[in-house]
Amino acid sequence: MLDVDVDARDEHQRWDVYRQALARPGLEPQLLATTANEPDGAIAVGVVFEMLERLDPDAAAPWIEAVPASHRDKVLTRAGDLAILRACVPPDAAASSDAVDSWSDWLQRRLVDDTASLGVLALLEVHGRTRRVRGRARSRLAAKR
Repeated sequence: MLDVDVDARDEHQRWDVYRQALARPGLEPQLLATTANEPDGAIAVGVVFEMLERLDPDAAAPWIEAVPASHRDKVLTRAGDLAILRACVPPDAAASSDAVDSWSDWLQRRLVDDTASLGVLALLEVHGRTRRVRGRARSRLAAKR
């Protein structure tokens, strides 16, 4: 994958190699195979989180399967969050207050910065779970008025 000298027992060194591989286009097949054999489930989750951001959702299944079953729920949740994120970013996106209540904190934080939808921002201003999300939504709405 990469020509580096690493102590495979050291998770910090392994993570550094994964970061380098993530930064190099074209290494996805090797990165997937290595991730599937990663002994630390948390590292595998981190790699897959990064890849889910980049991948077309139709290409996500092998990456999700690369994570140990004991960590897969986290990855499935993130994949669902990313689907909602992608749907709620366009200016004409809409959502309901019930939907906002079901969104993870991570998704609310991402949407408040990424969405171009005034409707989604208005919902986050009122129904956002944290003061940070509500305040950021309020600021972004004020800037657009």
